[in-house]
Amino acid sequence: MGCKRHSPAQLARLWLSSFRDARNGAERLTTTRQFVIVVGYPRRGHGLVASLLDAHPDALVAHELDALHFADLPFSRGQILALVAANSREFSDRGRTWGGFGYSVPDSWQGRIREPLVLGDKKGARTARRLQGNPKLLSQLSRILAMDIRVIHCIRNPFDTLGARIRRAPHTDPDKLIDAQLGLYHAVAELDTAGTLGQSVLIRHEDFVGDPRTQLGRLCDALGLPPDDDHLDAAVRIVFTAPLRSRVHFPWTPARVACVEATIRAVPALSGYRHEEHAMTDTTITDTAATKTATPLDATRRAPPLTPQAESGGTARRA
Repeated sequence: MGCKRHSPAQLARLWLSSFRDARNGAERLTTTRQFVIVVGYPRRGHGLVASLLDAHPDALVAHELDALHFADLPFSRGQILALVAANSREFSDRGRTWGGFGYSVPDSWQGRIREPLVLGDKKGARTARRLQGNPKLLSQLSRILAMDIRVIHCIRNPFDTLGARIRRAPHTDPDKLIDAQLGLYHAVAELDTAGTLGQSVLIRHEDFVGDPRTQLGRLCDALGLPPDDDHLDAAVRIVFTAPLRSRVHFPWTPARVACVEATIRAVPALSGYRHEEHAMTDTTITDTAATKTATPLDATRRAPPLTPQAESGGTARRA
């Protein structure tokens, strides 16, 4: 169910299967309090964040479902929630490998649910592009699901993100790829400024990898998920000890560096990133209002920094 595009026949099958599932058991998902959407860019660690959330006993997060797409189609609340549950279960059954990385957390609740407090979907860059084309999709999905939508905005040093993407697409013009990626940064920043992303949670990959237990715990708190030491203990074991410096695999010319640095200066979420090193100014898990005022979230009610992942879009161990 992680298809990039669905044919009319595939959509018809998904409609029928989700209708059946919604009637035959997914009704227990109706107690879900909140839906999360992971938004961002390719190769910046969102897959790890989504899978570690899915490992919590009270959360189900789909992998590449593209929930916003179904919000623009005749799918009901129960059907979309049933699709999330089926996707999470199927990705877990397949071993949770993606892009050469493994996201399976042993002895966790991945693909299963104890009490359905939070459901969601990770579709990354496609989500950003859908919102760029139709900023009303989030509010549309919120109306269908009759619940709040919380956006998780994952970022990583742009030089590492681009280095990883260019390395994986050796036959693509790197300057065109850089232009497209920088354009996406600006597009998401505009959505955030316009209030489209609502009270989003910003996660910096480097912070997350540097202290995954603390950062994952803070993210769960921000989403209203109860603390669970077993979940945190199991989840941190699959995270690399340091982010990959993917920028070193690409010959950065002064002009290319200047182009990326201009975007870093223009996009508040990227503040503090540099070409030379990963060191950044202090960051925290923040909501949209906090991001715009450059003020960390009150640690007593939400939480500080989080971070993206390694080269393949996740700082999980290689499969």
